[in-house]
Amino acid sequence: ADPDDVNLRMRLIGALIRVGRGREALALFYQGLDQNRNDPKFLEFWPILAMTSGIDPYIDELRNLAIGRGLSQEVVRDLFSRAEPFAFQFIEIKPGKFLMGSPETEEDRDSDERQHEVEIEKPFAMKATGVTQLEYFLATGTNPSNFRQERYCPGSYMVVGGIFLCINNPVEQVTWDDAHGFMEGYRLPTEEEREYATRAGTDTRFSYGNDPTYENLGEYAWYDQNSNNQTHPVAQKKPNPWGLFDMHGNIFEWCEDLYDRSYGLARAELNSRRVFRGGGWLSARQLWRSAYRIYALPAYSILNVGFRVVKAKK
Repeated sequence: ADPDDVNLRMRLIGALIRVGRGREALALFYQGLDQNRNDPKFLEFWPILAMTSGIDPYIDELRNLAIGRGLSQEVVRDLFSRAEPFAFQFIEIKPGKFLMGSPETEEDRDSDERQHEVEIEKPFAMKATGVTQLEYFLATGTNPSNFRQERYCPGSYMVVGGIFLCINNPVEQVTWDDAHGFMEGYRLPTEEEREYATRAGTDTRFSYGNDPTYENLGEYAWYDQNSNNQTHPVAQKKPNPWGLFDMHGNIFEWCEDLYDRSYGLARAELNSRRVFRGGGWLSARQLWRSAYRIYALPAYSILNVGFRVVKAKK
């Protein structure tokens, strides 16, 4: 049988759910999601999986936090049914070496991008997208985002307990402290992990190539020329080679690290500025390069900065 046949895949997912093998069902669902994300029948599996205990610790924790605060099972299921499934996926990243920063010949480079070899010694799992307004609400009961009105997210808008939600838009206006304390068991990526995952094995300006005229950037990123001055739902553009979405776009994302223009050769502890990476919806296109760095004080919050998380190792 053809493993890409949607009907076969659906039968297998249904069978795995029925016999209590939810983790395998979820993995099979994600394998077919790219090809079948516009198939309503296929997507019916998503809220079933999201409400099934034991298939994924991240989904379980979000669901339990929300229900523990008094949200009903019905409301939580409705929220999940409108959610972008890729927002809950974690991508396993293998260890490896890469050149961090940019060569002196790279167009639009900045002076704090000294190129040097870095080794990522341990594997980690990174969220496939930035944290969405829904995820932040499920975890904290709040939504600090500016872009939370229906006009910014037709089709994925809800009001829950007086909180306005653009369910699939990335959460923004979060400080580094907010992001750092988001959820137990999850942490911000280091700056090295963030660039390693962004590059995804490439050494070009962007993870999809050098693109000297920026003609292909719009296929991968929301930026000042195509964003209509707002954030957009996650996972709508093409992912990078490792399956990570919006690594060049939509919002900047906080990293764990203190900023040091020489990557740790100076005394970064003398300042409290924290790094964020990735580029924002209002940013000029040269700010989306894999090596681009920017920073702010940890109490800083603005409508083009959010975050994504990696799973903390026990």
